[in-house]
Amino acid sequence: MRKGEDYPGVTVTYLCHDGKGNYLLSKRSVNCRDEHGMWDCGGGGLEFGDTVLGTLQKEISEEYCTDIISSKFLGYRDVHREHNGKPTHWVAIDFLVHVDSLKVKNGEPHKFDEVAWFTIDSFPKELHSQLPNFLNIYREKIIKHWFKRKTYGWGWTPATWQGWLVTGVYLALIFLLVLSREEAILGNPDSGTNFLVFGIPFIVLTALFVFVAYKTGEKPKWQWGLPKDK
Repeated sequence: MRKGEDYPGVTVTYLCHDGKGNYLLSKRSVNCRDEHGMWDCGGGGLEFGDTVLGTLQKEISEEYCTDIISSKFLGYRDVHREHNGKPTHWVAIDFLVHVDSLKVKNGEPHKFDEVAWFTIDSFPKELHSQLPNFLNIYREKIIKHWFKRKTYGWGWTPATWQGWLVTGVYLALIFLLVLSREEAILGNPDSGTNFLVFGIPFIVLTALFVFVAYKTGEKPKWQWGLPKDK
């Protein structure tokens, strides 16, 4: 009986990163079972008697010659595919793993043509067929957004200390602007001057705040309440 064909197999899958927004992928060689020339994250089958975390450490050490700094369990997936005309079924236990980037090298050159670092937005087009689904399922867990979408309405709320810091700096600058231009906001008759000394700085600061929130946060959309499962 063959694992994954005659009965479900279990694989430990991992996307490694360096803690600085770079992610490690390997390019499958002609010696791999399938999808030659495609870029993929790492993984290995769980053998009888092994533990999940033990397999995670072993596979990363073998494939990338590096150590785990920390790991985060993402979830699991039922992976249904076809190999040589026969349906296969694997249960993937998925992790996001912070590794020591200084030690990383191609530990299995017979399996991988190369290993390389990419940002999440610069992944190559030639991806393993299962990787886009992996990224789609776990994208919000992989990317630590500074801002999250508001539960009610449109916009953002801070989600990390960086988001709170940006929000605090923005509010502090607006407060200082109000204090320094008190006469303007209390009705100085020179409306043109009011706009120059208060309106323009306010617009610039707000535009910068929205730009930072957009670049570092979840993509905004209108919603009213928590999303419902479809």
